[in-house]
Amino acid sequence: MRDQAIQMGVPPEAILVESEALHTRENAEHVLTLLEKHHLQRVILVTSPFHQLRTYLTFAKVFQPRDINIINYYADTGD
Repeated sequence: MRDQAIQMGVPPEAILVESEALHTRENAEHVLTLLEKHHLQRVILVTSPFHQLRTYLTFAKVFQPRDINIINYYADTGD
């Protein structure tokens, strides 16, 4: 996904990738740490259409105490 975003014109320095999590909630927690470390208040959440709602709801719950804007976007999986 990172490479595809770069090909579409997103500057590499604007992309943060979390690759340590083993499940969705853990991913949201790690992303929250990254956002706080970089003083960011907005994230684009990209996932497959099948997982989109569940992933969004998990991230929204983890981010709830913070004022973080989640932009929900689906990945083009070709299906």
